[in-house]
Parts: sequence; structure tokens; C-alpha cells
Amino acid sequence: MNFDRRRHDDQEKSPQQKWKEFLNSMSKQKPPPKIYGALQHSKLYSVDEKALVLLFPSNELKDAAQQQVQSIITRLPPEFKSKRVECEVESAIALPAAQVPIQAAQTMKNPKHIVVRGPRLENPLQSLLFQPYGPGKDGDDLVKPVLDAAAAAEKKCSPLYKQLIQRTHKLAGSEENILTVRFPWRLRVGGLRGFRDLLLPVLHPVYGVPYIPASSLKGAARAWARRHNQDPDRLLGSLTDGVARVEIFDAFPSGPCLSVDMANPQWSWEGERVKYSPSPHALLTLEQPELVIGLAPTRRGEQTDVAEVKHWLQKALCEGLGSRVSAGYGRTELKPAWSNSKTYSFELWTQGIYGAVPPSKENNWQGNIELRPTAIRGVLRYWFRAAALGSYPPQQVLQMENEIFGALSQEGKVRLGMDWQVVSTDPHNYTGKILLEAQDIKYLELAQSLLTIAVALGGLGRGSRRPLHWNSGRMRGCHWQVDEVSIPLNLQAWKNLFRLVYESLLKLYQPEGNPIVCAPGKLTKINGKDKVVRYQDTLNKDTAICCVPSASLMHPQKVENWSKAGHKLKVIGEALDLLYSNDQFKGEKRIKEGDRYIVFGNKFVGGALEVPSFVIIKSHFPAEQEPYQIVTVFGAKHGDRALFVKELLQKSGAYTVWP
Repeated sequence: MNFDRRRHDDQEKSPQQKWKEFLNSMSKQKPPPKIYGALQHSKLYSVDEKALVLLFPSNELKDAAQQQVQSIITRLPPEFKSKRVECEVESAIALPAAQVPIQAAQTMKNPKHIVVRGPRLENPLQSLLFQPYGPGKDGDDLVKPVLDAAAAAEKKCSPLYKQLIQRTHKLAGSEENILTVRFPWRLRVGGLRGFRDLLLPVLHPVYGVPYIPASSLKGAARAWARRHNQDPDRLLGSLTDGVARVEIFDAFPSGPCLSVDMANPQWSWEGERVKYSPSPHALLTLEQPELVIGLAPTRRGEQTDVAEVKHWLQKALCEGLGSRVSAGYGRTELKPAWSNSKTYSFELWTQGIYGAVPPSKENNWQGNIELRPTAIRGVLRYWFRAAALGSYPPQQVLQMENEIFGALSQEGKVRLGMDWQVVSTDPHNYTGKILLEAQDIKYLELAQSLLTIAVALGGLGRGSRRPLHWNSGRMRGCHWQVDEVSIPLNLQAWKNLFRLVYESLLKLYQPEGNPIVCAPGKLTKINGKDKVVRYQDTLNKDTAICCVPSASLMHPQKVENWSKAGHKLKVIGEALDLLYSNDQFKGEKRIKEGDRYIVFGNKFVGGALEVPSFVIIKSHFPAEQEPYQIVTVFGAKHGDRALFVKELLQKSGAYTVWP
């Protein structure tokens, strides 16, 4: 068989045949790649640039594959490359009508025994109505099973979406009247309130699927036009200008995209203190949706009017649609919408950042990895409070925080966006860009200084208090580096950094009282048990920040085998080695032996489960200088933490950079 014949045969093969060949090729490798075990029972359902949908014969096999989605994406051959991989149980997917077997007509003797067979259309709205809530630990109703059912039902709505998109094209009348937009992360347009004020996305009252109402799109176009000195009333209508010249239709996603999302604020205000109290809230958002928007001229309008409104709408969607735009939701592009902005390139190596499905005992500690722009917003808020509480009274800090980052029904002064790509999954490695923007240059300067101190002192997401390393058979910690944020091994450079943060705060706010000095954690009796209540860390006179040179420190990019080298001194560095080498410093662990638990470590230094560590260690690799680690110890006057600082400063070349 010659080359041309083989190429012709390959072009004739269906995607399903090519998928089988892909699985077969993996099975012949010695040893087969790790993802083969998860994919060997899979069938290809559909594939396009947006999603690869795979079918599995059981829930167990589907869940096993779902846990390796990031690894699967990176190993897919070019013809199956998609932005995401969706795993479904074969029996749960409604086949297209052409694939449903036609039953021969029969005359039933007893009409009561007639069973109607065929694809049954379910939708998210029906699932929200009929799916029972899950039992919570405290007797509360858990909403997540309901949201899971709604998202699963939406996966079966491909045929419905196809029909709705066809109708949109028919109403628009022409391809030039269609605007197709893609959102690279998530979109949240709230509209309905469910049980216990659960905020739901807008679901169509007839079709039961998520959509964007025409009124929302019209409002976004009108607002953009007004901000840019256009006259929207002439084209979109008003009481004085009469009916609109251009009509905008309801917009539907081009395919299933409803997904369970999670908002999980880690710290919350309690009087004059900010307490560590993670509060996860499940919600539904649209994940990487592609919206098809139709426009058409009314009897008063012309085609040129449609083109102008389409342009307004396209620009408006670039600036963000829906809620939580300031946290990275609802952006079609990483372009600034406000007059003052700055974009940074970043690279991140991490043990993993998760959304609605974190690692747990139920999923064998294999959650769904999802890099989230909200993680950056969270870390900026944390370091804002740490800096501000050292100079301002708590109630003023609360007002400042709401003004800068926004609150319920209050837009903040600072917004961010993020765009990224997956580089590898072992460890999870990303590259991308971070956009900071503000309407006032002083707020942008503050956001820039907060980003700088966040990158200089800690990490992002899970494991943000430790450098990336290997511990107890798992990857731990993270390493986060951002262009233009490189602090040389120099005491004055660090003094300048802290001064930059406080000067950017003082440009906006003058203290209206004195700060309070409190321990970052205290032992409290809760339900008869001694527990450590953890409060917001503060950069004040009780905090010690030390620089520890680590000449042999290895950058995460150079580590080839994490399981063999990830726990060694050249990877963990001098500071983490000291923390881990002494039971008086390292984090608390409880190990069950027989009927009792044996406790190791010290929760007042290295922290414990639900008690963030009092010590943050960050590795630095400045250009043309020796690597070093910066160690931040909050509440450093505490006996055990003071001893840790004392032993840290005995390391060769170590010195204090704060206070």
C-alpha cells in the first residue's frame, strides 16, 4: 500500500475509528501510559475544538477518568485536541434521533402495558425541581447533589441546543447578523433564586437550559455605547426616541457548558477580627461557554444599524458580562476595560488548585484540578489585610477592603483577569498573564504593590505557604514567579518593598485611629475540646521575616524526578529543612494506632488540619545571584515560634528583613 493510499484510508475513517486506534496504540506501548488505564473502556461520543466527550460503561470508570482529565488533555493526539474533556456514563447520554432504534409497531392487547420508548429530554430546571437535597452533617440540606444533577441533565441537551442555535440563525436572517463569542474560563449571569436563596443562573422558562436574556445583552451594549460617547437610544430605543432600530435575541450556548462551581472565602470578619473559617458555597456557572447571539433590524432599522450595535456588543463583552467580572468571570479576552491597567506574565508550579471537587477520602484524594483567577484575588485580599491591619484600625480596614475589592452590590476599585495555558501536569505547571486594572491610578499602584508582596512572600492556592516539594508520597507546596517581581538578595531591596506597600496605602487612606495588636491564633475551648482559633496574619512588630541564603537550592524546572529528589535539601531549602527536622516546629499530624491517635508536630508553628501554618516559606531565584528563601513567621513572640526564628537566624548568612 503506497503512502497516498494510506492517507486516503485515514481520511475515510470516522473519529470513533481513530479513537479506537489511539487506544490500541497505547495498549501496545511497554508499559502503557498511565492514562490508558483510565481510557481503555472509553468510547468517543463527539469532538470539536471546544470539547472531547467520552462515554464510559459505568460511573466508577467515568469518575476514574475524570480524575485524570488534565493528564488526558496533555496526551491527546492533534486530531482530538480540545479545550476540555467531558466524561459521561454511556447510558446517560441521549442518542441523536437518527441513532435511536425504531421499534416495530405492535398491537398491544392491554393498553395499560404500553411503554413509550425513545430519548427522554431532561433539562437542568427539571432536575432543580425534583432532585432531592443531600443530608448535611448538622441536619441541613446539602444543595450540591441538586446542582450536580442539574449539570448532568444539561449534558443531555446537545440536540436542544442545536435546534435553538438553528432558530437564532433563522431569526437573524444572515450570518453577518450573528455574533459568536467564547469565554475562556467561566461566565456567571444570575437571575433566579432557589431553595434557601441559592443564586442560580438564568434558566429559560420554556426550555429549562441556561441562556443570556436579550435584555442583559441590550443593557451591556447600551452601557458600553454611553461610556464611549455614542448615542444608544437612537438604535436601541427609548421613551423619547421611540422603538429600537435593532433587535437583539436571547443568546444560547452552542453546547452543554453548565458546571458546578465553588465560592470558598477562607477568611471572614468577626467583629474587629478576621477569622479563618472556610465557607464553601456550591453554585452553577457556565464553564468555557460559546454563546451565539443573533441581531436583526426592526422595521425602522437598516443593516448598517445592526453592524454598529454588533460592534458595541462585541466591545462590551470584551469588558466582561455578568457578575464577578472583577474576579475573572465573564471575560472574553484579557483586555483592559478601565483607563489604568498593567499586565504581568507569570509561571506557576503547584500541587494543584481545585474548584467544586477538591481531593477527599470519597474520591481517593483525586479532585478535579482547576486553575482559578479567584485564587489570585483571594491572595491579594489576604496580603492587603495583613499590611493594612498593621497600620489602620480594624473597622477602617474593613471599609477600605470593601471599597477596593467590592462587596455585595458594590463594585470595587480594582479588577483582575487571567489567561493561562497548561504546560504539564506532574507537577501542575501553568504559564499565563495576569491583568490588573483600576479606574484611578492610585488604586492600580496599590494593586501592583499587593501583587508584588504576595509573590515575594508566598504562593498561590493550596500549599501557598511552602515551596514546591515532595512529602509523604505526594506533591506539596507551590512556586509562583511573576515577571518584573524579582527581589535581589539585598536587605535594602526588601526594605524598599515594604515601604512601597505602605506608601501606596497612605496615598489613598490616612489612618483614623490606631491598629490593634493581637495574637494570630489562640487556644479556645469549643464543644468541650481544645482548638486553635486562627486569625488573620498581620505584618506588625510581632512578625519576623528572615532571609536565608540557600546556594544549592534547585529551581522546580530543573527537578527531573520529584519522588526521588523532591524531599532533598537542594529542593526544600534550608528553611523548610529546619521546619521538618524538628517535631517542635513541623505541622501537627494525627496517626491512628489501634484505638488511639498519636499526635506529632506542633500546630502553633507548622499548623494543623484547618489551622494554617504560622510560617510561610518562599524560595527565590534572582537572576545572576544565589538562590535564597524568605521566611515569614507571624506572632514570632510565641515561645516555639521564637525558638524557630532563633535557630533560623543561626543558619549561615541568615538575617532579618522585617521589622
